[in-house]
Amino acid sequence: ADVLPGDDEGDSYQDVDDPTILVEREHKFSLASGLQTVLAGALGVVNLGGALYLGNLLGQYALYGVRLPSYMGLVQQIFPLLLGYAVLFNLIPLARNFWIQKENAKIQQRNETRLKWRNLLEKGAGNVKRKLTAARKFGSKMKRLGTGSRDVIFDTSKDFAEVERVKESNDLDAFDEKLRSSSSSSSSSWE
Repeated sequence: ADVLPGDDEGDSYQDVDDPTILVEREHKFSLASGLQTVLAGALGVVNLGGALYLGNLLGQYALYGVRLPSYMGLVQQIFPLLLGYAVLFNLIPLARNFWIQKENAKIQQRNETRLKWRNLLEKGAGNVKRKLTAARKFGSKMKRLGTGSRDVIFDTSKDFAEVERVKESNDLDAFDEKLRSSSSSSSSSWE
């Protein structure tokens, strides 16, 4: 049986396979393993540290208004992009983690509410039990289409024109039957 993600012990919720309750699954931060996530975080820290160190080195030359030649000049020019990348590499997952925690708290609340409602319905407390019983009775009294040959309104196995002819013929036969029954009752009343 699957247990909700983020619920290591499986105590607070029932199994996901339970068909009587709809359990909303929590968001996972990543599909990567724990070690991969730690390594990605370490890479982000090293990247940010390297960008800050490079900024310190390039800043010394920028104080004097010196533009470095060749490759270092290119690095000096694109340094703001490198620093922005390093900051966003760390900031986006951090913000996403806080957002996921907030959303998971909402999901847990909704799951607990569903569980409470299901327990209330299982107990059938007072008014709810009466309404469920009435709904069952009403459903069993409803006429179901397709139980008799005349209940079918349209069948795709037949041509529409043919269905209309049969329907018209049935209506004319019913009208003729009414005429016969009314003429026999009216003729007997004249005699």
